[in-house]
Amino acid sequence: MKSQKAPIIAKIITGLILLYLGLPILATTLYSFSTSWVKTVLPEGMTFRWYAQLAANPDFSSALGRSLLLGGLTTFVGLACFLPIIFYANVYEPKIKSRLRFITVLPFTIPGIILVTGLIQVYQNIMIPKIITSSLH
Repeated sequence: MKSQKAPIIAKIITGLILLYLGLPILATTLYSFSTSWVKTVLPEGMTFRWYAQLAANPDFSSALGRSLLLGGLTTFVGLACFLPIIFYANVYEPKIKSRLRFITVLPFTIPGIILVTGLIQVYQNIMIPKIITSSLH
């Protein structure tokens, strides 16, 4: 069976998207190590001084410790609660797997539904084509 190669245009578009998404992260990281970066394309010098100051700050250290502890506890409690349910659904009750999938998608869909409902109320008195909002009302 032959594997189909993506057209060159798809690779170019993917590369441009990755560049568009990656450059701000790279620039922010580079800026965090720079000594001064005011009127030049690249920073004038590099240093770890800012990270040393951050690590020496006791407020940051305690906040980081609390965040790691809460993140670890949340992960552990989530695994302890949901792992037995998922195991039970896969082994003993495969019929409820679709319901579980629906429940796991709800936190991602409900905010969008609430946002659309609120925007309909905002835009109802503005002169925009009602075909956009009438089907949602």
